[in-house]
Amino acid sequence: SNYTKVQPLAKAIAARAGLVLTGEAFAVETVMGGDEAMLLLRVSYLTQAIARAHHWQVAPTQPDGLTRLFRCVSQCVVEEVEGVLTKVLRILVLPEGPPKRDADKVRDAAKRSSPS
Repeated sequence: SNYTKVQPLAKAIAARAGLVLTGEAFAVETVMGGDEAMLLLRVSYLTQAIARAHHWQVAPTQPDGLTRLFRCVSQCVVEEVEGVLTKVLRILVLPEGPPKRDADKVRDAAKRSSPS
C-alpha cells in the first residue's frame, strides 16, 4: 500500500538519491536503543523504506522515467547523542551515475538531436 509509515521515508530516500552530486553519499540512520520491540520496528521501517526506494529504481512504473540506482553500506557506530554514548545503525546510500537533473538534460538533448 502507498499509505504506510514506510512510504514517506522511501520517497525521501529515492528523491535524495536522485539529487545527490556524483561521488557523494548520504546516511539514513536510527538509534539502536530502547525497547527491543520498538528497535525492531524502527529497523524494519528503515530497511523496508530503502528496499522500496531501490525497487522503484530497478523496476520503474514508467519505462522512460528517470531512475538512479544506488548501493548501500551499513554500519553500527557509537556516537554521542545529547551527552550520552549511543549505538546508531547508519546506512550509507551511494547513488550511481549522474544526478537525475543531469540525466534529464542529457535525455532532453538526445530527443532534440534525434530525427523525428
